This record gives sequence, C-alpha cells and structure tokens, in this order.
Amino acid sequence: MLKIFVSYSHNDEQFLVNKFIPMLEELKLEGITDYFYDRQLRADGDLFNTIDFHLKECDIAIALLSENYYKSTTCLNEKNNLLDRKLLEGIYFLPVVVSSCNWTRDDTINNNLFLNTDAKELSILSEDELKIEIEVIKKRLIEISKDIETIRKLSFNTEFEDLLQDMDVLKTSHCSRNTLLLSDVFIYPTLRKFVFDDEKDDEICSENLFKDSKNERFIFISGDDVSGKTSLIKRYILLLKKENFIPLYFTKDDVFDGHLFNILEKKFIEQFDTENTLNIKKLLEDNKERIILLFDDFHKISNTKKIIEKISLIQKIICTVDLIYNLDYEIKEIQDVAVKYSIKELSPKQRYELIKKWMYLDSDISSSTELEKIKELDKKQNKFKISLENP
Repeated sequence: MLKIFVSYSHNDEQFLVNKFIPMLEELKLEGITDYFYDRQLRADGDLFNTIDFHLKECDIAIALLSENYYKSTTCLNEKNNLLDRKLLEGIYFLPVVVSSCNWTRDDTINNNLFLNTDAKELSILSEDELKIEIEVIKKRLIEISKDIETIRKLSFNTEFEDLLQDMDVLKTSHCSRNTLLLSDVFIYPTLRKFVFDDEKDDEICSENLFKDSKNERFIFISGDDVSGKTSLIKRYILLLKKENFIPLYFTKDDVFDGHLFNILEKKFIEQFDTENTLNIKKLLEDNKERIILLFDDFHKISNTKKIIEKISLIQKIICTVDLIYNLDYEIKEIQDVAVKYSIKELSPKQRYELIKKWMYLDSDISSSTELEKIKELDKKQNKFKISLENP
C-alpha cells in the first residue's frame, strides 16, 4: 500500500483524530493507503528517528495548515523536508487548510495542490458540510493513489529505450560489443555553475544537478557538439523516470504548436508503452507537477520565447544549448527562475574511469580476477592512445 505521512500541530490533534483519521482508516481497510502520524509511536521508541523514517518513506504527505502549524518549528521543518522530497523524489505534498492562517503568504505552499475544495477552512464548515468535504478529500486521495500507481508502472517503449542508449557513431566502435550502449561507458562530467550577477562561479558533479537546482524552474546546460550534453540529458531522463517523474524529451525536429497538453499527450505516446484504457491527457493535467520537459539543443528550436510562455504551467524544464547561447539576452524575463551550467572537460580521474569502463568491456578483462583486471588495464592503457570525447 502507498504510505501517507500526516504533518500537523498537536494543538489541532482533536480535529485530526475525530475528523481526519476515520477517513484514513477507511482507506487503509480498503487496501489503498496506509498512514502515519506521531501519536502512533511507542512510548519506548526513538521519537525523532522514527518520525524521520516515516517522513522519508512516505509516498504522500498531508499538511494540516493552521495558525498553530505556522507557529511550530517542528511543523515547519517537516514541511520543508517534505517539500524537498517533492522536488527531488516526486512525492505528493497535499496541504489541507484546517483553520485561518496566512498560507497565502507562504510561497512554498501556494503552488501545491490542495486537498480541500478551494482551500476553504474546514473549521468554519457545518457538521454536514464537513462530512461532505471529508468524503471529497477521500475521493481525491483515491484518485491520486491510482495516478501514483499508474506513473510507477509506466515504461518507455523499445524505440525510445534504444534512443536513450544510442551512442550514435560510436555504437559499433568496441571490438567486444556488437552494439555499444551509453550505460556501458557513461561518466558524469563536472558542471560549472554560472551565478547571475555574481563574479564567482561554482562547480558541481552533474549527478547532483537536481539537488543543486531544486528551486529553479529552468536549467540550462551549455556545451559544444562533442561535450556530451545530449548523453547527459538522456541520463537525466532515466534518473527522472526512476524517481516517478514524467520526463518528456524534445528536439529541434518536434513541432510545438497547439494546446500544451495536446503536445504533451502526443510526446507521451511517442515515448511510453500505453494502454488503450489510459486517459493520457487527464493523467498529465492532473499530475502536471510530475512532468519535467527536456529540450535538447534548445537554441536550434524556433520560437523559443513563445515556447517558454506556453510551458509556464510546468514546474521544471531542462535545456541543453551551445556555448554561445546568450542566456542574459535570450531569456532575460526568466532569469529569476533559471540557472545555467556548462560542461567541463573531463578531469584526468574522469578520463581514467572512462578508459577503465571501456577496457572492462573486453572479454579477456571482464572474466579476470580483480588483480588481473588492474594489471591488464594498466598494460592496455599504455598502448591506448586515442583522443577521448565524453560520450
């Protein structure tokens, strides 16, 4: 069953126990979701470690918002940790407005899907109105749970899987492999991070890109044609799918005309194995926070400013561009929500790792003991004189 974590203030416990928990119990008995709140902990348990465990394991987080909630440091810490998981791992963060509070001033909250209708305070409803609203919340949780299961079961079709593993001209370049796959030799390059209006730039491992840029909507990665930026974006597609996001990949050959969700539906059909009964457009519309768009060679796509306007509903967009793409000029209006990186040349250590992966594909090395592998690798490296490019 999917797991729900309830974040709440103890001052609102009466509402939680009397009004909310019975509904969560029904979902549990129906085999749809299980739930956790801190009063379930044993008296002899390690309180914060156990809460931390459930916080990190949940698929859905429900935050009961109130003035008490916003006055609680513990609640705010839970909220921030859960929102981080939403950004990085794709969990569902669902606020419920229990009573009057300044949630509209909370920028971290007001872009999230509310469970209660129109974010209306539950405490001001009559008993009959509250019963109806709790039933509505239950139905929404059932629908969200079905969507989570559907998204988890999604798989790329064979043609798109092949595209993600395609090494282009290098795919037949290894003597021990009929077809060389990207996963055989991929190395995460280092990225240089450009900070707007700041003279100092940072460096990060590209594997940590999403953690480093979790608060930016637009991510631009620049590099020349042999820098490996296409390989990197393909790798990100696989990582995002693993975290139950819905990555959709666009190139300069795609036409971006028409209604946004018609475009996304068409792209979804191109990339995923789908069932005839699946309402793709509804799945995308209801789960737009799970959608991440990836544009390869964004600078070659026409009408980029129009596209940026059209995809305003999407929470994360990743674009590769060439080295001369003038971000400051081309997309000045989105600089506040954008970050730019460039791919650095492989370091000596990264080159060594690349050579090692390449060599280990040889049958005579792959079947050797670890010590023999090292000796054979060193021997072959001395003879291995090629110009390395990051795939």
